[in-house]
Amino acid sequence: MKSNSLTTAKKISDKSESQNMTQTQPQVITDKAVRSLADEIFKQLQEEGCQAKDIINVSSQLLGLVTTQISKPQ
Repeated sequence: MKSNSLTTAKKISDKSESQNMTQTQPQVITDKAVRSLADEIFKQLQEEGCQAKDIINVSSQLLGLVTTQISKPQ
């Protein structure tokens, strides 16, 4: 993957951090917004030259992070 993926991830992270600072409750994301975000991420990765195996790897890493997060005691 190229450095643009890191830039995209940084923008998403920065946006998320700023939202977390102003909100006390977790934000509920609509199904439409989730589909739109996934579509944009997919297109961005393809435009940056990622192959299918790279996109699958990113998806797998995201699932791993979520699995780790939800298995932690609150």
